Amino acid sequence: MTATRPSGNLDRSWSLADKAPVAGLVSVIIITLDRKPDLIDCLDSLQQQDYDQLEIIVVDNGSKDGTTDHLRNARQDIKVIRNETNLGGCISRNQGISEAQVSSSGFLTLTP
Repeated sequence: MTATRPSGNLDRSWSLADKAPVAGLVSVIIITLDRKPDLIDCLDSLQQQDYDQLEIIVVDNGSKDGTTDHLRNARQDIKVIRNETNLGGCISRNQGISEAQVSSSGFLTLTP
């Protein structure tokens, strides 16, 4: 799943209270900017975990190194949010949380 968000147009109508808990699911939110090799290593490591109830969401803050193209072509099981410009860690993390299927108790955020 790929979502493209225009920079500066953020939907703040969601709430963590609106999300129902999904038993056992952990949402892994990864924020990246021009770190494709590190991101690939991070994703490979996550996919080798014994725990298989992971929802992986990558927020790309305007990478110019082919990160989004790689994710769209090679990683169909990952949700991708592409920002045209770097919106910073806080906004990007909130974007990932808004796409997650779980409530606040099931998040892991990474910046490789």
